[in-house]
Amino acid sequence: PRGCLQCHRRGGCTDPRASRQPVHQQHKLVLGEGASQQQIETIDALSGEAISRLRDGGFEPRHLTALVMACARMQHRHRELFSLALDADLGSSEWDPQCIARAALAVAKVDFMCAPGQARPGPSSKRFLSAAVAVLMRRRHLVPPDMWDVAHCLAAAGIADQGFFDLAFGSASSSIGHWPASGLSRLAWAASRCCLLSPQRASLISREAGKRTFAGFGAQDLSLLTWALAAASHPDAEVYRFAFGLDWRQADPESLGQVFQAHLTCKWEFPALGLALPPPVAASGRAHFLDAARQARSSHLHEGVSKALRRLQLEHASEHTTDDGLSIDIALPASRVAVEVDGPWHFLRTYTEETGKPNGSTAFKRRLLQAAGWRVLPIPHFEWETLENERARMSFLRRHLKPLASGILTQQAKAARHGGHGPGEQRVDVQGKAWTRKKK
Repeated sequence: PRGCLQCHRRGGCTDPRASRQPVHQQHKLVLGEGASQQQIETIDALSGEAISRLRDGGFEPRHLTALVMACARMQHRHRELFSLALDADLGSSEWDPQCIARAALAVAKVDFMCAPGQARPGPSSKRFLSAAVAVLMRRRHLVPPDMWDVAHCLAAAGIADQGFFDLAFGSASSSIGHWPASGLSRLAWAASRCCLLSPQRASLISREAGKRTFAGFGAQDLSLLTWALAAASHPDAEVYRFAFGLDWRQADPESLGQVFQAHLTCKWEFPALGLALPPPVAASGRAHFLDAARQARSSHLHEGVSKALRRLQLEHASEHTTDDGLSIDIALPASRVAVEVDGPWHFLRTYTEETGKPNGSTAFKRRLLQAAGWRVLPIPHFEWETLENERARMSFLRRHLKPLASGILTQQAKAARHGGHGPGEQRVDVQGKAWTRKKK
């Protein structure tokens, strides 16, 4: 029998207070899922009333923060309400650290942690986050909840603020006993997404979790921690041994997916640990990844790359899923080349601009694909968008595919001389083998 995700008890949960609902059903609103039109209309009505009271001076920052957080949980942006928040004077005494931290988190979730195709955050959102973190660091009276809220905010925005994470981990190391399990896990997750989870920081949190014998660590806390350690290449045997002993089939899909990625890390990158999810749980994780891949939608950028590959007469599969459950934007399966089309949300940034460095999630996915035997060709949006025409895009792909897929471009050039796909012409597959369609 596996351990219960609610109380960690072997052989099933015996605590009558433990909910039998899946975690994702208990926390739909927190995760921003399932917001109905009626809920959105209610929030809009409350926002309208709040705006009128704010103008009369009868509405406090904590009330404004509560409303923008409610909007963020529903992934709903009330334009006028957020404009008021972005224009707030965070340096005034009315704005306490908790309000600033939570308002920053709301802005990050709505304006930065966006779906593909959504508009990029504007200058006012970037200025707000920069001002919020600067004010909080100047005050230096942050309690742990404010610390992990800001860390989560920076991770959502993809901002690797080294100074803030130094402050947060300094606080954690000096008063780690005051940090709840959820705070430790969220801090580790945020640092890993920002590529700032060093071996020392990973060890600090892993040791503390083990010292507590994982008391207080719920399903989401454990999944965040196992993912953070895997993404940063710092797996901890004690953490993984405990986490892999629980029955993750009870968990929400996101948590199951995070633990499954940790399982793949142990399997391919750290086999000496000898740790793995039980086959039924691993199968559930793989099924989750397959289901997510089936629901994926190609972006405009993705479709542009696919079109250029077709012009090169290279057969490929969009939104491909490997046997292990990994998803690939565009796969050339026979030559084991994975083309990853990376939009703005795949990269770290400063408060004002992108750095061009992949964030922790993107770097982790590339590592897993390479560990699974794929040769990865990343195509950053800022390189692809500078290519002026179809000829330039085809040249870009030829140049970058040449060292990865030996032979396919040579054969493709020969096929092109036969004039396309009509009778008596050649077509090239991804292995570089040509076939000839006979004339009727």
